[in-house]
Order: sequence, then structure tokens, then C-alpha cells
Amino acid sequence: MCEEILKSPDKMDAREWIKRYPKSVIGKEEESQKSLTSVAGRFYDAGAPRVFIQFTKINQGVFLTAMIVELPADSTARQKCLR
Repeated sequence: MCEEILKSPDKMDAREWIKRYPKSVIGKEEESQKSLTSVAGRFYDAGAPRVFIQFTKINQGVFLTAMIVELPADSTARQKCLR
């Protein structure tokens, strides 16, 4: 599934997404939603080389549908991403 998304034109780097849509959140329920900026930032800070956002266009809207994190090769950094 990730390989298909990464080949798709309907994806972009999370940093670019955040620049375009700075109020983006992740989570279904309003009470548990988290800022995409903080979630993606945590992965980048932990050493993830790339974080991608898959999106879907519906009518005039663009919606975040998935986030894909490329885990670091270094096992210590990878463990930081998974915590």
C-alpha cells in the first residue's frame, strides 16, 4: 500500500502540506485530534528522513487521508519514531 501511495501524484511532503494547510489535524474524534505540525515534527525530530501526506480531492476540498513515515536506518532513531 505504501509503495502505491508513494508512486501516486496525490501525495506531498508533510512540510509542504503544513505550509499550505497549517491548521491540519490528525484523528477521527475531535477530542483526540492532534496537530499535524506536532505529529510530523515529532517524526522529523526523531530522525525520519521523509514524511509524506496522501490526500484526496473531493469537490473543491483537499483532505489528508494518510501519513507515511520513512523510518531512519539507524535503529536508535527508528525506536524514537516508534515511541
